Amino acid sequence: MVITADLVKKLRDATGAGMMDCKKALTEANGDFAEAEKILKKMGLAAVAKRQDRATDNGRVFVKVAKNKAILINLTCETDFVATNKEFIALGEKICDVALEKGYTEINDELNGMVNDLISIIKENMSLANLTVYDIAADELAAAYTHGEGSLAVLVKIKAGDSAVFEKEEVKEFANDLALHVAAFTPSYLSREKVDEKYIAEQV
Repeated sequence: MVITADLVKKLRDATGAGMMDCKKALTEANGDFAEAEKILKKMGLAAVAKRQDRATDNGRVFVKVAKNKAILINLTCETDFVATNKEFIALGEKICDVALEKGYTEINDELNGMVNDLISIIKENMSLANLTVYDIAADELAAAYTHGEGSLAVLVKIKAGDSAVFEKEEVKEFANDLALHVAAFTPSYLSREKVDEKYIAEQV
């Protein structure tokens, strides 16, 4: 069977795999689209296994607030180039969405599978290094801030006796400003009363 450019493109659009890999899979499958998808899946798993020992010292953090939950994840990769890749960023955002939607509170096979799928496409090792979910009570308001290229993320919660105040724009702005302040100054304590006496002594 002749492997046309349109068929290769269709497989690429469906899987995200490279053009050469798609053509190779279609050739091996004698033009059978479904079989070619299976072959690409096997190729992807092999690519993941081949790269598992590579260090993932780059990456970015993602934070998202949704209703009564907030999530913070750390998605790592080998290079800073991939850390700014649109597909890598989309993966981090999707992991947050899926975890919040399905109520995941820890890393699992489904989330790792999403990471592996992108490894097979980009050909670089990646890892979902951390995932933490926070509850947001009815009397709390959460605000999140991500700095720069995702090198730092902040999640803050403020509490009020009357949750109706959270509808006020100035309160929302205060929460956002607080997150920015934490990112800028990385404070170690929430209040003056909680500052360790030993720490104070070291500053004078």
